[in-house]
Amino acid sequence: MKVALKSELGETLTTVELNPKTFSTGSRGEHGNFKATNGGKRYQVNINAVEIHSKPSPKAVKAK
Repeated sequence: MKVALKSELGETLTTVELNPKTFSTGSRGEHGNFKATNGGKRYQVNINAVEIHSKPSPKAVKAK
């Protein structure tokens, strides 16, 4: 998944490709982190996109 970070004026500051991740909770999704500059200030940005209903059910975990 690609995401774009835009300023309040709609200017694209950066575009980033998120990487697949299995979170410690068991949920699946994508994540990314990067640095961006806006108005002369630098920011560190972290993004987590968690797939809804991707966490295994407790019954499926016990069956393993």
